[in-house]
Amino acid sequence: MGSPNQTTPLMSNHKAVPFQSAILGGIAVGKTVRIQGQAHSNAGWFAVNFICSNNDIAFHFNPRFSDGNVTVCNTKQGGDWGAEERRHKMPFKQNTYFDITITVMGHAFQSDSGTFYSNHINRGLQSPRLMV
Repeated sequence: MGSPNQTTPLMSNHKAVPFQSAILGGIAVGKTVRIQGQAHSNAGWFAVNFICSNNDIAFHFNPRFSDGNVTVCNTKQGGDWGAEERRHKMPFKQNTYFDITITVMGHAFQSDSGTFYSNHINRGLQSPRLMV
């Protein structure tokens, strides 16, 4: 098993969406997950979710083309969504490839696309799996 500061490869080649996978070694502080893909020209949005075993969503990363080009981050606990964190800086474009890294910090999920950087407060949810 590698150190928690290594990037975990999840996708190689093209995968059908939605794509779901357990995160090798689980989620721990310092773990980085890298997602590469393409938002199709007719996509209104796409989302990356870190889903816990009880179906809570520890981290919801949701670029929305059809909602004024915003990126929304959120958490869902016990079936209820938290307050949305909306960023009006949209680094993604339809029909263009993207590369996102999401790093688990002690207090937040940190997302980085090279031109977009955000911290979303970790609200104490544990052991998520990834769904894109």
